[in-house]
Amino acid sequence: MSSRKAKSNVVIYIEPIGERVNSEIVRLIGGQDIDIAIMNNVKCRDGQTRNLWRCNKNVLQILLTQRSEDFQFNVFVQHGRYNDIISGEEFAIHL
Repeated sequence: MSSRKAKSNVVIYIEPIGERVNSEIVRLIGGQDIDIAIMNNVKCRDGQTRNLWRCNKNVLQILLTQRSEDFQFNVFVQHGRYNDIISGEEFAIHL
C-alpha cells in the first residue's frame, strides 16, 4: 500500500467580468511559462454557458492579488475530468 498522497485533479476556471479583465489577465501572465487556456462556450452545472480561462492554482493566486473593484472575476472548479464545472463557492478551494 502506497503512502503517497493522491494528486489533486481539481481544474480551476476563471470567468472575467468585463472585457478589460481579459486584457489585464493577458498582461499579468504574458511571457510567463504558465498553463492557461481560453475555453469558449463551456456549459456549467447551473446550465449557463460561459467563456472561461482554464488555469492552475499559481495563476489563480496571481489574479487574486490583483482583485479590485475594477478587476473582478468569478472562480469555477471541476473536480475530476468528467464532473460538472461548478462555482468556486460550492467547492472549497485550498490554496
